[in-house]
Amino acid sequence: MVLNWSLKACITSQIPGRIQQILCTGNLCTSDTYEYLRSVCSDVHVVQGDFDNVGSWPLSKTITHGQYKLGLIHGHQIIPWGHPLSLDSQARQMGADILIFGHTHILEAYVSEGAFFVNPGSATGSYTSLGGS
Repeated sequence: MVLNWSLKACITSQIPGRIQQILCTGNLCTSDTYEYLRSVCSDVHVVQGDFDNVGSWPLSKTITHGQYKLGLIHGHQIIPWGHPLSLDSQARQMGADILIFGHTHILEAYVSEGAFFVNPGSATGSYTSLGGS
């Protein structure tokens, strides 16, 4: 993943010191990208995407915020990709109140089976063949 220069400029000039935590759904691809995120915020959580080196980060991670348990996954392991029933199952397996997932590059947020699901889309404007933009 190569960060878009306008995104990078926005992060470094508009919001320095205001980001307290970064949750990344993977596909950083290089250690330089990870180091950049760490320069923005010291509390960075990353899971392995399908273009990351195997073993570079865990495939899934849970983070607790107050009373909420967040599940973080890339999403390439969900079959079919982005399918709500498969995501429901993943959230239950992780015990997550909120499941943050990616892979499809489609921005979405919804509630299902008592859990909140968030796909942040793409930070770089990457193309998806699944009908999103």
